[in-house]
Amino acid sequence: MLNLIERRINNFHYFVDPSTPSDIFFDNKILQWLTENDCDLSISSLSDYIKEHSPSYMPILLTWDMTSRCNFNCPFCYIRDNSIANEVTFAEAKPVIDELVNNGLFEVYLSGGECTLLDDFVLIYKYLKLKGVFVTVFTNASLINDNILDCWRELPPSSVEITLYNDDLESAPFINIIKLHNMGIYVLPKFTLTKTTLKYFAKVSKWAKNNGFFLAVDTELFDGTDELHSNIAENYSLSVEQKKIYAPDRVNVTKSAVGVRKGFSCKSKKGTIQISPDFSISLCNKMKTRWDLRNCNVITALNELREIIKKYEDAPLYGCKGCAYTAKCSMCYANAEIFNGELHVPKGYCEDLKKRCEMFIHNK
Repeated sequence: MLNLIERRINNFHYFVDPSTPSDIFFDNKILQWLTENDCDLSISSLSDYIKEHSPSYMPILLTWDMTSRCNFNCPFCYIRDNSIANEVTFAEAKPVIDELVNNGLFEVYLSGGECTLLDDFVLIYKYLKLKGVFVTVFTNASLINDNILDCWRELPPSSVEITLYNDDLESAPFINIIKLHNMGIYVLPKFTLTKTTLKYFAKVSKWAKNNGFFLAVDTELFDGTDELHSNIAENYSLSVEQKKIYAPDRVNVTKSAVGVRKGFSCKSKKGTIQISPDFSISLCNKMKTRWDLRNCNVITALNELREIIKKYEDAPLYGCKGCAYTAKCSMCYANAEIFNGELHVPKGYCEDLKKRCEMFIHNK
């Protein structure tokens, strides 16, 4: 066991053992407080609890897209940029991590692209763990080598989520899932269903069942921001009927109570933060207002972000009258158009949302 790391976020005082995936220790007073408030003591529940009980916005959960590079070239991926320009180094990341930890960072999701391609992936990962941060890694697992495995034996991640794209059961991703599981690391195999991957799904499902794994299934695809990555959802998504067969829980749409959305209706305002491959920071990857961490101190970015949340949290979204599909609506400050400091729903957004939702309802 390494020395326990003491952390304090507001009045939330705890200790972390970085030599374990997610061991966390509280004094009796904090433990009683959590138990009385029905917190189940999982890392995700504790993270949510800290967010809810923070008096103002704090960067509790960081989603870090470390690189846009990937060693795969899936046609249905909205990120297919293999440029290595401006990738973050450990020297750049270290002071940012320090400040985020000082401001309440509790857990991190490391992703990409393929995050294990980053030259300083292991250095950054280790530093996060030794600062008492809980780390989940999203990867295709094809590049997990002895260096990474040795690192994770010493400082294991809270979990590793591995997306599978074919049914080659002898390939590195499948082998590494078994290796990590045998090391005592929680592994979640995942599968993205598309027109090009559906043919592999039955064999992968059988493999997961035979090896005692739950296989998480997703059918959602996203369009990118440029011409190369446009029309992805249209070209590669399964039909409505197929989605309802293979992932009914992910596509179920029911009409709900009418609700008018505000500037920050989502949970992000409670304590999430995101770093992009270009090493810029914002509340989420859809938010257009961003801060370049190479030219802006992270404290300045956090303070300005707090001001934006304060200003627009309850601001009206002009054009939103409330509808039966508010549960599926993603309209907010990040997706709105801003005119003269006011938030407006982009033309055609509501009609498109209704069309997509009605499509699923009519195909029940």
